[in-house]
Amino acid sequence: MPLMAQTTPAEPTQIFAVPAIVLGTANAEGVAASGIRSDATIALFDATAPTSSAVGDAAAVGTAALAARRDHTHGREAFATPAFVLGTSNAGGDATTPVRSNATIALFDATNPVDQAFGDAAATGTAAIAARRDHVHGMPNVTLNANTNNNLATMTGTANTLQGEANLTFDGTTLTLGQGQIAFPATQNASAGANVLDDYEEGTFTPAIADDTLSGAESQTYSRQVGRYTKIGNLVYITLRLTITSLGTLTTTQQARIIGLPFTSENVANSNSAVNIGNSGGLALTTASEVATGLVTVNATDIQFFIWDATTGTGTWVLSEVTGAGDLILSGCYRV
Repeated sequence: MPLMAQTTPAEPTQIFAVPAIVLGTANAEGVAASGIRSDATIALFDATAPTSSAVGDAAAVGTAALAARRDHTHGREAFATPAFVLGTSNAGGDATTPVRSNATIALFDATNPVDQAFGDAAATGTAAIAARRDHVHGMPNVTLNANTNNNLATMTGTANTLQGEANLTFDGTTLTLGQGQIAFPATQNASAGANVLDDYEEGTFTPAIADDTLSGAESQTYSRQVGRYTKIGNLVYITLRLTITSLGTLTTTQQARIIGLPFTSENVANSNSAVNIGNSGGLALTTASEVATGLVTVNATDIQFFIWDATTGTGTWVLSEVTGAGDLILSGCYRV
């Protein structure tokens, strides 16, 4: 009879229920007979409400052994509707809030600003709070003497006092100077305005006879060297008398010129100005019918002389015809 192998009977397998773990606020043992009882409750959340925080509280980790519910809410104190008053002094409010919302905060200075005087320097001030933006600075009274219609006022040297000038009036159209003068600066303050008078000057200059070298240092001698001018704006009016006693070493075959004009003529093409010889003597003209004339050319301080010696026009007037005894009186006007 054959031998039969013996087998060990299998132990019954433990059956677990479908997991039904409840996440709650306290530990509770389940009733299902399972390794981990599937209907147990495991404490994960703290059922205690968190404390209210105050404005300014620092953050803290806390000491609870369990986590708070993830949808929990921290209470916050309520604030009243803001009703701040901007005033001239501090005043405590009555609402019980960290900053009482109906408090008055000093922003404006209730003190009147001081009066200003003419010539006062600007200053930042020392007040800790700002003045009202619609504040007014007082101004000193100004005394106006000779307060007559149209008089222009000038300073008197006395504080806050002006003087009406009876001899200087303006009626809105005409400026009238009853007496005195209008003074222009020694150095012209030039203007490009067509209706602006920017210079007036009177003076003298010393004319001299010269040849093409325009030199007055060639031993020329004179008994008279008189030159006067008046400059009004960009026009120079000249009168002169030159009485020669010697031509020195001048080249007498060259054109006669008078040098030493007070201003240089304008540097504009074809802007030549004529000079008239009103009287003369001691000359050596070729014929009695010849007439001498002068010209101030462009960008120059000399007068060039020409002579009407032909029916077709003028020719050069040379120094040999002026002679060492020539006496010239002339006038003219040129632009600068």
